[in-house]
Amino acid sequence: MTRKTNSFADFDVFKTFADFDPTKVAEQFARMFREMEMPKADIEAIVASQRKTLEAFNTANQAALEGVRALSARQAQIVRDAVADSQAALDALGKAKSPKDAVAKQAELARKAYDKAVADLVELRDLANQAGVAASAPINARIQDGFDEVKELSDQLVK
Repeated sequence: MTRKTNSFADFDVFKTFADFDPTKVAEQFARMFREMEMPKADIEAIVASQRKTLEAFNTANQAALEGVRALSARQAQIVRDAVADSQAALDALGKAKSPKDAVAKQAELARKAYDKAVADLVELRDLANQAGVAASAPINARIQDGFDEVKELSDQLVK
């Protein structure tokens, strides 16, 4: 039967690094970087690009905040309306002339409340969606502009 050998088991770290000279490695890297032509980056363009990015985030944050404010205001109005509608419903139920009339009014009020709740949820969904679109628009535009800027900078570096 042949014995399988593991080449990693025979690895000797000390033998590998016995001739290692960190100063020679550092000199080799230094020579390599001296011989390489490093392109000159346009620092002003990079800073201007980052400034535009921060401005886009600021605009997006302001749009998101306005969206949250509008959504919160509408939710508060919906709650106020619901309280007023509940009071009116209780008054209407209290004026019912018979149990049959009370059940009919209760069913009618429940249907109106359900329809209003669905309509309110749709409205809130649309407000939240509009807020999201408004908040993401500046960032999306900035990303597209950023791609163009990167291409321009890379074209300058290649020249």
